[in-house]
Amino acid sequence: MQARAAATPGQLAEWAVALGTRLEGLHLDLDAEWRDEIMPTWRFADALAPAQVRRLMPRLWAQRLGGLPPLERLAEPLPRLCLLPRTEVLSRLCTLAIARRPGVLRCCIDRDARAHLRAALAASFEPLMVVSRLGKPVDSTVANWSPVVWACIGWADWCAALPPADGLARELVRLSLPRRMLDGLAGSVGVPAERQVPQAIEMLAEAGVVWPC
Repeated sequence: MQARAAATPGQLAEWAVALGTRLEGLHLDLDAEWRDEIMPTWRFADALAPAQVRRLMPRLWAQRLGGLPPLERLAEPLPRLCLLPRTEVLSRLCTLAIARRPGVLRCCIDRDARAHLRAALAASFEPLMVVSRLGKPVDSTVANWSPVVWACIGWADWCAALPPADGLARELVRLSLPRRMLDGLAGSVGVPAERQVPQAIEMLAEAGVVWPC
């Protein structure tokens, strides 16, 4: 495999800005379960002006997470997921889960469930529909799971593909997902994948979908 080129100063600067922006507004973009757990400990921020809060939040998150993702690691596509807002994180993780199990779309015939998946997958829906014809079937209960369930499965897929060096990116993305649902997975999604993560991402790329961003 060809070695990835080192990040340029311009790329590092771009990622630094994106990470700073993400941290400044993260307290407004948490999953509800995480918001209820974390924000009461930071009540003092309610007395500050918005500009002060934006300056303070990156430091608070760095303290809570035990550091911040190293910019150099963002040269790899997988950890760049941590730069995206919550709605896009959920969409990308849902996309990854279905790309590894494309037969889900072939078996999802419930109108409402299909509409929800279409909305969650966004631009990935049509490319995944094309490959779904060759995917392995799943039972109707699995096919009708909600997008947030698939996002949690995608989280497990994504985490398993990350090296230990990306632990901080992992923790940052985790805040976009419901904690109890993630804990309920307990490391087992119960739906075997047909493709490895790199293969799924390559398939998406061939269809014109860049994952994660």
